[in-house]
Amino acid sequence: MSRPGNVSPLFLGASELIEIQGTPPAGTTKVVVNDYALQGFRTGNKLFSYKAHKDYKNLVDGENIYKIQFFASQKLLSEEKLTVFYNANPTILATLKADWIQKNTPVVEEKPVLAINTDPKKLYDKNGKLLEFTLLVQSEVPIFREIATKIQEKLESLSVGVQVQYLPLSDIQKMVTEQNPNYDIVLAGVNL
Repeated sequence: MSRPGNVSPLFLGASELIEIQGTPPAGTTKVVVNDYALQGFRTGNKLFSYKAHKDYKNLVDGENIYKIQFFASQKLLSEEKLTVFYNANPTILATLKADWIQKNTPVVEEKPVLAINTDPKKLYDKNGKLLEFTLLVQSEVPIFREIATKIQEKLESLSVGVQVQYLPLSDIQKMVTEQNPNYDIVLAGVNL
């Protein structure tokens, strides 16, 4: 859109007549603004024009949204939206603009900064504590001890603390069914 401007929203109030003009895409046979087909537009026209005025009942004080659609026969080629805030009173128009800016300005949420010095080579939880895991291992299966040792070594190489607890399967089953488990990883199996 070339007129009244190509930035949306616009804040206008100097004139009661607003003329929306622009260049339609190539091949446009019909221009529709808010479900109104422009009567003066003809295939091949290089410009389209739409007039908004309070007397035409297509301009009101406050927010006005104009949906401009470009068609080639029945096929929609493209669509644009123009929002115009209108009021002849400059004080009210300034208030509309200030309200819109406040409502549409993104709020930047600051992330909490950890007050402690952290080592970039280590992993920390959201509270700044070193990451730690509790690993429950079924004590009746000898190979699980080897696997637990490998898991522990790998996690510790990533600077993650690991506490390994070797327990019989019956104790692990009780802990798994508790509401507040005090473990992070379980290494257990059933021999058939």
